[in-house]
Amino acid sequence: MSTPIPPPMPPPLPSTKDEGTILAGFLLGWAALVVGSMACGMFVGMLSFIASPATAPLFVLASLMPLAAVFGLLIWFARQGKSKAVRGVLYAFLSMIGLLVLLVATCFALLAGTNFH
Repeated sequence: MSTPIPPPMPPPLPSTKDEGTILAGFLLGWAALVVGSMACGMFVGMLSFIASPATAPLFVLASLMPLAAVFGLLIWFARQGKSKAVRGVLYAFLSMIGLLVLLVATCFALLAGTNFH
């Protein structure tokens, strides 16, 4: 007596899990930086009307708002399981650091050519 041959297994379905896109993460990372910087500027502008020694920590906290927005975006995408979007936000963060390094190097190069005594 022979045993019947089972039918072949169907091919696996492609993953329907939404991982986001790198471009969306990159653009949202830069948008968080720009919007966070504008919000920081408005907050510091309003705070400058009541400036006192007690408000100095608020100026420091306000300057960290854009960075907090980018890291908040990273955490939000990571919790949703959108790994490509997380990678895009990381690329945006690294490009921000690269731009900062270039700007600082340019300022030092300009100051190196001056003769201020």
